[in-house]
Amino acid sequence: IKRISYSPKEIISLIKNAGGIAVLAHPHSLKLDNFELEKIIQELKNYGLDGIECYHSNHTLEQMHDFKAIAEKYNLLITLGSDYHRDVSISNIELGEGKNKNLINASPDVKSIINQFFKTKSEVKYEKKWTNPNIGLWWPI
Repeated sequence: IKRISYSPKEIISLIKNAGGIAVLAHPHSLKLDNFELEKIIQELKNYGLDGIECYHSNHTLEQMHDFKAIAEKYNLLITLGSDYHRDVSISNIELGEGKNKNLINASPDVKSIINQFFKTKSEVKYEKKWTNPNIGLWWPI
């Protein structure tokens, strides 16, 4: 199967045209130092980047603080994700807590956001709309 490749500018444009918010996910995976990452962020912001996933299960506490500082410097949204995809005994990632609880231990603000999410989620009924072995989408009903 032939893969289709898009530039970052095209991807951000597609996201924005679909009404989405363009966020750079798991910036640690780029394996850049902060100076190089900032250069990329500046370019992506010029294309319409809205945010950075500052808090992620595979980020160290130092990376989380660095990514948050970069997001604040460029007035970008700060997002978090545990990347929970499977049973914790396999991945060592707990839903809403991250790897070895690194997300809830990142800062009091993050712990508060996660606690609020689970409180709100428990008050809303969700219906599973579609799933495959890797993806489950849940929508409020």
